[in-house]
Amino acid sequence: MKRILLVLVILFCTLGSAFAQGAFNKGDQNIGIGLGVLRGTAIVGQYEYGLTGNIGPGKVGVQGSLQLNIGNGGGYLLGGEINYHLDTVGAKDIDISGGVGYFFNGDGGALGLNATARYYFLPKVGIFGGVNIFFKGDVAQLIVGVKLKL
Repeated sequence: MKRILLVLVILFCTLGSAFAQGAFNKGDQNIGIGLGVLRGTAIVGQYEYGLTGNIGPGKVGVQGSLQLNIGNGGGYLLGGEINYHLDTVGAKDIDISGGVGYFFNGDGGALGLNATARYYFLPKVGIFGGVNIFFKGDVAQLIVGVKLKL
């Protein structure tokens, strides 16, 4: 019984240290610039801050975003999101997250969900792609762009 307990403790500590080495950590800050496709084209700017250390197999971040629509009458979309970043064991340059947010413009607000993947090809520079789903008008948006760690 003591051996089983010892093995479990060692396994837990080993996995915990492996999870702690993800691409997104507590205190991290990054900005993103991208293009979005949502009933037209949009320029998207994002800022995210790593809010927590490990909670399960990942960490929590908070993000603000501004989207300026090009064409289709212009306009903007401003939002705040809470994202959960999964740690990918053995892949310190990959960041996968999903979250929920609230977005608004001149016509009111909408709840939304997002899923994003990031690949850092340099220590502070990466690319990202994601999808946002807004529950007002059942709209989905695809975004691709560049992420910079501050």
